[in-house]
Amino acid sequence: MATTSTNWPTWKPWPDVLAILAPAIVVAAAFGAAVVSTGTTWSTAFWWLGVMLFGVLVPGLALVRAARRRPATLRDDAGWAGPAGLLVALAGWLIGHLLQDLVGHRPGPMTWGLVVTALLGVVPATRRRLVARPAPSKRSFVAPALVAAAMLGAVKWAWTGGLSSAPAIPESTTRYSQDVVYQVALTGELRRSLRPGYPPVAGEPLDYHWFFHAVAAHLGGDGLHDLDVVARLLPLSLILMLIGLAAVVGRQVVDHAAGGPGAALAVALMLPIRVDPFRPPASWALGIYWQPSPTQTLAWVWGLALAACIIAVVRRRPSDASAPVLLLPLFALGASGAKASEVPVVAGGVALAALVWLLLSWRRPLADGTLVRYVVVGIVCMVAVAVGVLFLYPGSYGLQWDPQAVAVKAQSMIHPGSRLTVSGAWKWIVLTSGWLAQVWVPIMIPALLLLVLVRRDPRDPTPWIATGAALVGLVTLVVFTHPGSSQWYFTLGAVPIVLALSGAAGGWVVAQAWASRSASVRGAALGLVVAGSALVVLVRRLSGAQPRSAEGASAWVAPLGWFALAVVAVTVVGWAVGRARGVRVRGLALAATALVIMGAALPSSAANLATLPAARGHSTARPTDVPTDMRALFLAGQYLRRAAAPDDIVATNRIYQAIMSSGKDARDFTVAAFSGLRTDVSGWAYSGRILAEGARTHRYYVTLPFWDPPRLAAELALITDPTPSGFASAWQHGVRWIVADERAGPVSPTLGTLSDERFEQDGVQVFRLRPPAA
Repeated sequence: MATTSTNWPTWKPWPDVLAILAPAIVVAAAFGAAVVSTGTTWSTAFWWLGVMLFGVLVPGLALVRAARRRPATLRDDAGWAGPAGLLVALAGWLIGHLLQDLVGHRPGPMTWGLVVTALLGVVPATRRRLVARPAPSKRSFVAPALVAAAMLGAVKWAWTGGLSSAPAIPESTTRYSQDVVYQVALTGELRRSLRPGYPPVAGEPLDYHWFFHAVAAHLGGDGLHDLDVVARLLPLSLILMLIGLAAVVGRQVVDHAAGGPGAALAVALMLPIRVDPFRPPASWALGIYWQPSPTQTLAWVWGLALAACIIAVVRRRPSDASAPVLLLPLFALGASGAKASEVPVVAGGVALAALVWLLLSWRRPLADGTLVRYVVVGIVCMVAVAVGVLFLYPGSYGLQWDPQAVAVKAQSMIHPGSRLTVSGAWKWIVLTSGWLAQVWVPIMIPALLLLVLVRRDPRDPTPWIATGAALVGLVTLVVFTHPGSSQWYFTLGAVPIVLALSGAAGGWVVAQAWASRSASVRGAALGLVVAGSALVVLVRRLSGAQPRSAEGASAWVAPLGWFALAVVAVTVVGWAVGRARGVRVRGLALAATALVIMGAALPSSAANLATLPAARGHSTARPTDVPTDMRALFLAGQYLRRAAAPDDIVATNRIYQAIMSSGKDARDFTVAAFSGLRTDVSGWAYSGRILAEGARTHRYYVTLPFWDPPRLAAELALITDPTPSGFASAWQHGVRWIVADERAGPVSPTLGTLSDERFEQDGVQVFRLRPPAA
């Protein structure tokens, strides 16, 4: 039955539309200013905003509304549009490849988005849901303004911490992270092939999660802007989607409008709470990994969407109606294909939540069907993991069981030269605990806010899912190892879930204090926040009095221990003052702790927002790096994108990123990345077989030699000692182009006599091979 106007008599469209549209315009303007000021052209920025609007958000909004059985608020629709629209983009990549094979043409991202929207509007069942009036929402601009502020803060630190040092068009001295360049190379591979391989080595299988690259290939169109899209535009767009999703998930889990801004601000701006200035800084998940690991950034979006849908399925409270639970299997599959570590983290949270529910409901475990729902969502997660491991990216990608590795790392990296005398299991405990106190605990301190939700309802799966996700990250960090330290991604995968749900709890606490309408209560709450900030500064100063050479486990954990004692002391004082003034609130002590923890996060967050950006094109070349003119290589790649066929293979002498005393660093992916083509042989260090060999032999994987030396020698001979027979053999293997860089090695002057030079700039030459004579 169609929805009529009498169903929602209190809803008026313009206040809700304005509450979404005005902040969105401000954030879009800030996004455009940030990317344009760091190298993106205005035309590219406007094109990308159009792709996001018509290729992702509009079809995502339509899909979310079509997937719900009853309308949610327009703000909920907007928050869920991003994750759902990314599913549409992934489907567009698949359909585009199929249409390319059938009719020789694939739809662009905006065309595909509008087609999906139109199809959902044609089907009667989904059309009724699309045109149904949204549910009414509280007419307040405070929450949208705070969410927009969180997004603006994210744009600021992205501009400072990535955009400014990774320009859209490189200068000659620009140095990109090899991980960023590798992601660009994989995007070209996913645009070319429905069954991706490892593009730096033609014919090598790909053992890597690739859904991000499929989405980027679809949204990036013809690929001429792949570097900009993969390294800058899409990752920052994903961060903004994550913050918007956190806002609606935060409101959902605490059933209060304040949960949304709390979750958004926590995800966007809460850094690890560090109290020891002499130890290596704990990893700030979003700020460090959003750009070099955009696969994780996409997994964060779909992982948080998956967690929110699971909470909605299990709890079935009125506020959970905003989650599009019919999309849960797709979010699970998407998160699994984006990053192999994401769904196991969420599944661990589900397992802990189910265990807690069983312990609390052991007398009647099957009374209301909750246990069955836990089992169903657990099965969905396990199926998604199985699909990824068995079909999408077979193998472990170098992940290996090694509980001793963390103790060795703690001994050698955190406390070199330690004279600890303990041995056996006790030494492992001491070393591991000290290391975790520096690198894991500061990231997870905000999880203490989850105790507020436990106090509200111990059976609520929300705090337990976040806690279980954090524990999975902890366990995998301790008992697994990887040649490239990728075991860290299990911890990183849990961070936005923990921050969003903890931030929602913090927002609810602040709202309760504000709702008291008591000046003394509000003042006490503000005082606790200020006290939390002061504690961090004080403990840092006290820690600064200790010499750097202090040894022993106590030197590792003492600052954190003093901070914990100070938090307890301030909390007790706050609780006592509140009781003395007649405040009778359930969970008063936990609320006071939450306020102190939120205050403790402010110094690092404020310092980060005050950081100035690095200079554009800043060179970070090391003495061991192979000389590189990045601009010349980029322009050579742009030429090949226009002139080469998609299946052409490129031979090159750009093989090594650096020449070190310990070996040659085989992580030069520049030719494959900038051209969008496969190379015969270039950086092989990230291939599955090399990572497996590094894990098996415990050797530094980036310097392991190529597994087929004659093939590598034949490729290099095309440039150093070209012969007709060598060219004929290369042609038979699909090689059609040569990119020769005189900085990477000698280039024979006779190369141009056996092939046709098509491009030259600053020592980088592109040659086209001639078909061998019949």
